[in-house]
Amino acid sequence: MKGAVFYFVLILSGNVRAQTSTAVSSERDDVTEDIRWEVMNYTESDSILQFKKLEIGVVLTSTEQSFIDNFLKKSRVAKQYKLNPFLDWEVDVEATFVHQASGTTIEVDGFYYRDYVRDTVLNDWAEVRTDYPFRIRFCPTITGEWSYALSVSIRGVETYNSGEKFFNVVESDGHGFVSVHENKKNLSLDNRIIMPIGQNFIAPVNGVDSYFVKPDETHKAARVDDWLSYHKDVQDFQQLGGRFIRTVQTAWSSLIEFEEKGNYYNRLHYAWEQDKLIEFCDSTGMMMNFNFMFQEPLMSFGQYHTTIWDFDHYIIHPEDNTHTRNENDPYLPYCYNDNGDEEPHNMFLDEDDLRYHEQRIRYYISRYGYSTSIMVFELLSEPMHLDQFYPNSSFEMKNDEHGNIVRKALYNYNNRISGYIKDTMGHTDHLIGLHAFDNHIFWQDTVAQRIWDESCGIPTIDVIGFSTYKGEPARLLITKHSRGISDDADENSYYHSVNRFSKRYEKPVMHFEQGCSSDAVSSNEASNFVPHNLDVRTIGFTGCAGFYPWEGFMHDGPRDQRMAWFGTIVGEQWMNSDTVIHVLQDGTGNWIQGRQAEKSKRFGSQKTKETQYLISEDRMMATGYVMNRTYNAYTMAITSDLQEKIPNPGTDFSVAQSIAWKDGNKPLYVSGLMPEKEYTVTWYDYKNGSVISEEVSVTKKSGELRLRFPELTVEPGEHLRPLVWYTIATRK
Repeated sequence: MKGAVFYFVLILSGNVRAQTSTAVSSERDDVTEDIRWEVMNYTESDSILQFKKLEIGVVLTSTEQSFIDNFLKKSRVAKQYKLNPFLDWEVDVEATFVHQASGTTIEVDGFYYRDYVRDTVLNDWAEVRTDYPFRIRFCPTITGEWSYALSVSIRGVETYNSGEKFFNVVESDGHGFVSVHENKKNLSLDNRIIMPIGQNFIAPVNGVDSYFVKPDETHKAARVDDWLSYHKDVQDFQQLGGRFIRTVQTAWSSLIEFEEKGNYYNRLHYAWEQDKLIEFCDSTGMMMNFNFMFQEPLMSFGQYHTTIWDFDHYIIHPEDNTHTRNENDPYLPYCYNDNGDEEPHNMFLDEDDLRYHEQRIRYYISRYGYSTSIMVFELLSEPMHLDQFYPNSSFEMKNDEHGNIVRKALYNYNNRISGYIKDTMGHTDHLIGLHAFDNHIFWQDTVAQRIWDESCGIPTIDVIGFSTYKGEPARLLITKHSRGISDDADENSYYHSVNRFSKRYEKPVMHFEQGCSSDAVSSNEASNFVPHNLDVRTIGFTGCAGFYPWEGFMHDGPRDQRMAWFGTIVGEQWMNSDTVIHVLQDGTGNWIQGRQAEKSKRFGSQKTKETQYLISEDRMMATGYVMNRTYNAYTMAITSDLQEKIPNPGTDFSVAQSIAWKDGNKPLYVSGLMPEKEYTVTWYDYKNGSVISEEVSVTKKSGELRLRFPELTVEPGEHLRPLVWYTIATRK
């Protein structure tokens, strides 16, 4: 990204005469041709908005464009007359932006662009001709005067440069990029802690049946109506108050590279649709985690009935459950399966493959890296599936040769790609997230305890994430300890799982996917989403930086999962309220987490009441929840046929029963507050955060405060209150 700029003061477009390099063709005389550029979304240079997109369109010379067309149209000409616009070693359009007062310099890669309109009659995209097939997108974060310079390199040789152009940036109503808070446990936006709690909207799936896609139409498995349905879901979620979402690039509906390595041309309608999604977020204040790849292409044999998108194509022989490669499969394998007989992990170890992976990431960053609506770029979705032949188990935790090679390959990829983004591309605006392959939340003394995902320690990784589908509905806490704050290694809890990674790597930990169990759909739908509605109101108190439920994404099944959105929104709004954030952000943000579960006399050995809470750094404030554990998917099943599908929660509860604070021999406490001090305790309704009651309480010499919570009523005919929130604050 060296050099090149176009001068302009009063206009935002122009021409420059530049000499065509022999890097394009050694068989033609040097001639001068015009290259053109234009700022696409502003007409004046003195009012560019801070934190908003500045887009510049560039068209190369007719000679270079003809070589690009030869490549894109697969013309039968010699290779020297072709240029791949997606590979920077063939065509590299770049810009260097400089803030004049501070000297801040930012280099940005350009990308090849196709414009479209939706044809709803043909259920397809129609291309709209653009005069500027290369685009550069930039987000100015500082107000004042900037300059930018453009350069073009062909086959590694800089062929064009220009003088400086100047523009002025003014304040806007936009926000900055999300960062890691100084406590290294939370995310922060414009100096305020945020806790992203939202839905997984991974990609369009409505109406997509991969087995009926023609072999030569895999690049359009998802059609216009699928994308319109997807956009409507996101828009409806936002209209209800939803603020956070997570997306994933899937081979059947959004991934830009699948059929041909290094060629995204036939999939750019998907990139265009994602432009529309990000623009919607930019305009409404929604924010997202953007994951670069769903796991299907990482698998030897895929899951979820999408095997044409996996790395290999197999024939299953049901008579003896064996499998052989299908040499006659008409569908193309994933393009990184070069010889048809590789294992997926090879593409993360092979130098040539890694260069192509870098180019795909380069395209995504170049196209979407301007957006402050993107909180985290996640490298891979559930990489623990690498090499897996479903339904056989994965290799990521196996203490054998195959487990070692899978872990080595994933470390190599994560290190290479995150370093490429931050060091080679110089893109440091966005956080980089790692989907850790240690996917075990409740673990025992197994190899899973002894093997760590060392990718978490890579310096260019900012956020660690998991898929946390717990096997017991509405169970966030399983502990041997009666009460108080403990990090004992014997404890099984969400907090302990999060904390062991957070302390070891000093990075925020999120649940990129969250659900109640491996049979999450059945148990949620069978109980009117009871586990989901409890989880979204409680997981934020377990020490994580945020989470994205899976429930709510699909529309099929016995019940429409969109009903789960309401609980997600209520939970997000509470955890991001001033009341909660004030506790988290006190001082340097070094809050303390505590938890306790206790028995009630009527339930024998079962722990029926639970609290988890967060205490401010100065120990003068706290916030948390109390939950009735008899209220869960098992006791609240609404249909007998679905009840059979609910994972047994491991309890002897036969019916949900109301619980008062006095039930049981041991009350619930908040531990770690200031000793012998008066606090005001306020109780809130879990449905909308309205105040239920308020009282004054005094802590013990130990700093413990007894929780006299409102009755947790769950029996038929009573006001439903399975959970309450509380805040604790010193009296003024």
